[in-house]
Amino acid sequence: MKKKNSFGNKLLMQVLGVVILSLGITIFFVSKYSYETAQDDAQKYIQQLAGKYAADLENNLNQSLVVSKTLGSKFEESLNTGVKMNEKETIAYFKSLLKYNKEVIGIWFKNKPADLLFDVKPEQAGKGAYDKTGQFNPYVVRSKGSIIVQSGSTYSEDLEWIAGPMNSRKDYITKPYLYPVDGVDVLMTTIAIPMYHNGEFFGSIGMDISLDTFAKTASEAKVYENGYPFIVDHFGMIVGHPNKEVIGKELMTVIKGDPDYQRILDNTKQGKDTFFFKNSYKDGLESYYYTKSFEIGESGIHWSFVLTAPTEEYLSHANFVRNFSIIALLIALIIIGGVITLSVRKLNGNLEKITLGLDDFFEYLNTKASNPKEIVLNSTDEFGVMAHSINENVKMIQEGISKDNNI
Repeated sequence: MKKKNSFGNKLLMQVLGVVILSLGITIFFVSKYSYETAQDDAQKYIQQLAGKYAADLENNLNQSLVVSKTLGSKFEESLNTGVKMNEKETIAYFKSLLKYNKEVIGIWFKNKPADLLFDVKPEQAGKGAYDKTGQFNPYVVRSKGSIIVQSGSTYSEDLEWIAGPMNSRKDYITKPYLYPVDGVDVLMTTIAIPMYHNGEFFGSIGMDISLDTFAKTASEAKVYENGYPFIVDHFGMIVGHPNKEVIGKELMTVIKGDPDYQRILDNTKQGKDTFFFKNSYKDGLESYYYTKSFEIGESGIHWSFVLTAPTEEYLSHANFVRNFSIIALLIALIIIGGVITLSVRKLNGNLEKITLGLDDFFEYLNTKASNPKEIVLNSTDEFGVMAHSINENVKMIQEGISKDNNI
């Protein structure tokens, strides 16, 4: 009972209480700030990674747009100068473009009237680069490891790659579609550029782009251990995904009307980025979703590159910081508590020795003891000085009492 109410024990409880409270509050805010900082850094990394991949895809598509616009400019320049273009040179130029642009499957152009850019040759109708009307209408396309020239479809404003750029009066990208190339269905999209002469639309020129590159990007991109990307187009179709079975399918058909995925599509059309948390469609892990939207040229058509990262994986560093802070707090408390406990024990011991010495002296004064014991305290601190002072005064008093007793 005496020990529980002793000054040292009271001091120990007070100091430990203040230390635990102070350290606890400090570590809480430090770990909270560190955790949130690590979390923000991880999410920024995911966003930057999505932005990098989106920029790469955008550049690939825009490169095809630039090439198509360059071709369109050559055709428009021909009209402005009044000099018709050469068929052989045009085909050779198309072939060279295919040679250095591996993602391009085919190059084409459509124009009206039929003899606007090249001479019409009825005798060549349906042969080589001439369509069934005799119009020079080549479709330069890859086939069986080489580049061949086929006859393209005749001009019709019912065709999407003509009506699209004509009505929008800007770059146009079709909805992805499957097209047989050497007997194998390839997911493709068509880029079409409107051409004008004296402000009047006279046709479109464009390229058929294989989306295999996008599917490859989605399958090879590494996002932590179990994260993965996928790519959706303006029309809600999956054009890249690690699971090849869903490529070319409508996102909402695969996901079955999930509102978060619908938000991805809605924001993609508006050119907005999206983020949310939900269980991954691929493996069911709780994941952070981030979509980076990008516009293709000046078409007003947007695609989105979507990254998913399991929260447990991308927050591993943040969890380490939090756990390390907690462990550091416990270790600090053990060390500080041990030091304080030893100090208080020493304090209690010194106080107990001084108390026993004074009790023994008072018993001597009350004639209950014949010779008071000296307080033995090997210390140079305040307690040592106090013990030395008490011992000196006890000796003086003891000598005075002895003299009085002698007298």
